[in-house]
Amino acid sequence: MPSRNTYDRAYIAAARSAFAERVRAFDVLPEDTRGLTDFEPVYFNTLVVALDNYFGNPILDLKGQDGNPLNEVQARSASIMSNDTRVTGDRPITSIEFSRLSKAFFDELERRSA
Repeated sequence: MPSRNTYDRAYIAAARSAFAERVRAFDVLPEDTRGLTDFEPVYFNTLVVALDNYFGNPILDLKGQDGNPLNEVQARSASIMSNDTRVTGDRPITSIEFSRLSKAFFDELERRSA
C-alpha cells in the first residue's frame, strides 16, 4: 500500500473513536481481570500494531527524521512485529501509555491533514 501523508478529518475522527472504544473496553474489565500481567501488554501491543497499519504507514517518507508520535508508533510496531509481540528494551505498553500515545498520534495526523 502506498504511503499517505494526509487523511480526511472524518476518517481520522472515526479511527480515533474506534481506538478509544478499544481502550474503554479494556478499562471496564473487572479489576482482577485487568491485573493479569500477561493480558494488558499483549492487548495494547496489538493495538499499537493495528494503529500503525490502520493508516497504511502514513510516514514512510519521513521515517527516522524526528521523534514525532507517528514515527514512535511505527517504530514500536516494527519492534513488536520483529520480536514476537514483545518490545525489546522497552516496558510493555499499558492502557494509560497507549491512550497518551494514540492521542498524540491522532493529534499529529490531524495537524498534518489540516
